[in-house]
Amino acid sequence: MKLYLAHPFNSRIYIRDWEKGFEKRTGIELANPFFDNPRRPAKIEEGAEFDLQERKKLVEDFYKIVSEDLKYMQSCDGLLAIVDGNRSIGTLMEIVYNRMFSLISGNRPCYIITTSGEEHHPWLKYHATKIFKNFDEFETYIRRLK
Repeated sequence: MKLYLAHPFNSRIYIRDWEKGFEKRTGIELANPFFDNPRRPAKIEEGAEFDLQERKKLVEDFYKIVSEDLKYMQSCDGLLAIVDGNRSIGTLMEIVYNRMFSLISGNRPCYIITTSGEEHHPWLKYHATKIFKNFDEFETYIRRLK
């Protein structure tokens, strides 16, 4: 199983740490668009902060960024989205696109881990296969599916 890992840019470092351990413990691959895509600058992996000018430059070619991420998402079996309170328009769009891909090409699960108390939000419930309140709850569930 390979899941596309949607998450906020500002959460990328702690999520990357969790991701590496999760993959070792479960054997499930998480496709992380911030780290597994060669077009991303090294500074992203280093956890450095980006000023406004750097962020603007990072997203100058928005069409290429989004179209590559959508192709990458389609190569996966489903989506795991992290909603942790950090603002992330991309994560929300990836949740919606996964739902659209699922309606077009068949069942593509959408798992959402929300650590921000948003587990009852109607839009998340509509798009999610299952919502989890923490990482451990998700890992316990996904191990049972294997």
